Amino acid sequence: MKYVKSYLLLVILIGFGVGCSDEDPQVIDEIYTGNESTYPLQSASDFDITGAATFKERVDGGTDVSIVLDKTFDTGEFPVHLHFGDVATDKAEIASLLLPIAGNNGTSMTTIFTLSDESKVTFNDLKEFDGSLKIHLSATGEG
Repeated sequence: MKYVKSYLLLVILIGFGVGCSDEDPQVIDEIYTGNESTYPLQSASDFDITGAATFKERVDGGTDVSIVLDKTFDTGEFPVHLHFGDVATDKAEIASLLLPIAGNNGTSMTTIFTLSDESKVTFNDLKEFDGSLKIHLSATGEG
């Protein structure tokens, strides 16, 4: 992502997870083109949490966005949004809602085909996207 500044805005994190799978690894690999990009997540708050976001191009035109944080919490779900603009932009418009991060394992995986305005978005579009990934403490309020 050319300008996507991947920051962990959150602060107490997250809550929806990806379960284990017994699927054949070859079958899983067949859904991907082999193109992927990984971006480090850095805290943009007082919470000392880091991680990574991996974007993988799918053969069906979608992009899988997988987030893994270095710390987990006992419970909770933490909203994840892809925003237009820099992480410092106050009240930046949401480009895409991602599945929340699961507090118990610090992970989330979402497949993106379109942005919030219903426009189609590809892996290459996301690589050039001028935006930021934000993980929030809560769906509403100060977090």
